[in-house]
Amino acid sequence: MARRSCSRRHLGEADQANCHNGLRAGLSSNMKLLPSIAAVAVIALLVANQSATAGWKPPIAGVSIDDIARTASGTISSTRNTPDNTQQLVCWLDGTTSGITGNCHARNLNGLMRACSTTNANLIQVIGSTTGDSYVSFAWNASNVCTAISVWQNSASPPKAP
Repeated sequence: MARRSCSRRHLGEADQANCHNGLRAGLSSNMKLLPSIAAVAVIALLVANQSATAGWKPPIAGVSIDDIARTASGTISSTRNTPDNTQQLVCWLDGTTSGITGNCHARNLNGLMRACSTTNANLIQVIGSTTGDSYVSFAWNASNVCTAISVWQNSASPPKAP
């Protein structure tokens, strides 16, 4: 863009006055754009910052088993992503002509395994909502029957690594 100049060498007095008025008008319209430009810059910074800090990401944790409370929990994807070959967390449904049974199984880093099964329709529905990236928590009684199952989809859960 060429720089505009209103020097006396190039213009007569009347032309200089018109030139200065034109420059002022251009400056005035540019000044009106500054708030819009500033707003766009702020929005761009917020969007860039948002993608840089996309949310809380806890460290990869495996399976937790509490024998006193008779509970086991973990995130399926985080369990898969652990560096060991020991931990496992899985829930599944088995169906036959006589009904559906829901099952959950957990094995922690120490190799401690706990499992439960259920024919309760509510718990079977919860197990059916499990995905490969779900956080799962289950509880059992002394007969290894599931008494509670929770499945959460959480932004903090990492996707499974290959």
